[in-house]
Amino acid sequence: MVAVVYVDGGVYECVVDAKPREILRGWFWQLAQVLGHHRPMG
Repeated sequence: MVAVVYVDGGVYECVVDAKPREILRGWFWQLAQVLGHHRPMG
């Protein structure tokens, strides 16, 4: 289970089926790119 809580209080949860561990690392790298793009400005 992975959850993201946005600054405005919104929550996004999902189940990740990422085995072996190398797939999970790649998934988290991509997630970091998306979250960095959507971070609040200011």
